[in-house]
Amino acid sequence: MAWQIETADLINGVALLALEAATVRVVLDSDDDGVVYDRTFEMADESHITDYDLWFFAPQIRATDFAVTDLPPYPGTLTVTLEDAGNTVKLGQLSLGSEIDLGVTLNGFDQDLEIFSDKGPDQFGRVSAVKRASSDILEPRIKILTARVPYLRSVLKQREALATVYLFDGPTRDNEYIAFGDFERLRTNSSFGLYSDMTITIREFV
Repeated sequence: MAWQIETADLINGVALLALEAATVRVVLDSDDDGVVYDRTFEMADESHITDYDLWFFAPQIRATDFAVTDLPPYPGTLTVTLEDAGNTVKLGQLSLGSEIDLGVTLNGFDQDLEIFSDKGPDQFGRVSAVKRASSDILEPRIKILTARVPYLRSVLKQREALATVYLFDGPTRDNEYIAFGDFERLRTNSSFGLYSDMTITIREFV
């Protein structure tokens, strides 16, 4: 499965959500300079591998959300290709745009999972469950330059109630945490020093 998107604006990021594929290839062909970006990414997720036994015997897990944030800012044609030999590839959402750097993700990254499944007993006491979707709630703490506090608060206020892709690096890889949703709360601990802290509560769309 492949998409070709003509980009008149400068973009440097693309996110793929609810993804089922073995590889993702991202190519950016600029109008003036030809191909300026061409990378193929393996979707194998090895974050659960912690010893040799799991390396050899654990089932293969693939990333279901993926983002590229190092595209050179050129207008042109963006081609995204999903491949999985012998299987059907799937994609729920493809988003692209210009990335805004908020700051540095700090330790203490909180994550909640809100489950919408219906569980409970009927009139005879028999328990049944109807499986429904769930939603991630992320609450990262970010270290920011104090001088950028007014700008970042203004940018985020403009994104309130608008679908946005939020990306945060984790301990094992870049863009480890990906959420497509809306922020519900923004709390800033402004200091008179060089750096301040910002905490964002983000609810992922179902």
